[in-house]
Amino acid sequence: MAPRNALFLALLLSCVHAESPNFATCSQDRGDDCVPTLHEGYHDDFVEIKVNGLSVFSHPSLDGGGNIFGLDISRYLTGHFKSRFKRCVELCAGPGFIGFGLLSLGICEEMVFLDVNPYAIKLLRRTISHNQLEGRTTVYQSDVLKDVPKSELGRWDLVVSNPPHFVNIESFQNNLAHIGVDLDWRLHREFYASVVPFMAPTGHIVMQENMAGSSPPDFLNMLPPELAVVEITAGVGVPDSSFTEVFWYLWTTVDKTFWRRVRNRDLDSCAVQWKQTIVSGEMWSLGIGWEPPGCNDEKK
Repeated sequence: MAPRNALFLALLLSCVHAESPNFATCSQDRGDDCVPTLHEGYHDDFVEIKVNGLSVFSHPSLDGGGNIFGLDISRYLTGHFKSRFKRCVELCAGPGFIGFGLLSLGICEEMVFLDVNPYAIKLLRRTISHNQLEGRTTVYQSDVLKDVPKSELGRWDLVVSNPPHFVNIESFQNNLAHIGVDLDWRLHREFYASVVPFMAPTGHIVMQENMAGSSPPDFLNMLPPELAVVEITAGVGVPDSSFTEVFWYLWTTVDKTFWRRVRNRDLDSCAVQWKQTIVSGEMWSLGIGWEPPGCNDEKK
């Protein structure tokens, strides 16, 4: 298990933390408890990666593997929804692998890309121009949702994200810590606290999380009353790859027809079962679609 863990820890994640007052960085005199800021001077260095026929422009410092495991979100969505979404959002977009993938497959008609890092924004716009997607895309440089204009209120049918998966720098000792660490879950907290007004009446949120960095109880208590859990599913990833059975999904919605009340979840049982699965190493053999005991069950 150790070699696979090392491989998985070495490649993670697709949310970009640039220097921003909302995120603890080394420039904020936080001592050892800080996330290294992105270096300056990217110039025009980038790589071109094909995603379902589209050319997506990226940079090694922005790409933690979203073009590998992040693309599994399309499989997850097509397995749960028959109709496509009008207006979608990729939070913490980075190069936009997930969002461009959903556009190319016709799962989303329009895509809004959100990221705080200016170089990620530059590459997103380059990809949009190269693929002539101006009429179907919008890009906002935003610290979580702080800088998203009011014109977006009530319009989001789907929000997807492969956000930072680790709560502190100690849990993710890697040169991609600037995109892998969400200190004290600040990004997650601010997102859930502010997203509801932007959602359409039948809007859904699908977050791709990491079994080695978090468990459902870390986030369920962040949810506002208007947002409820539809499903928590573990053991997901890209089939036939080393990332299979590493990630898990938290699917929430404002659509009351989908609600399964969070207040009825047995979170204590969920936390215990989840921890036992991680400690025992069983997460490597659970299979796609495994549901952790207690996390989707009502209290007895």
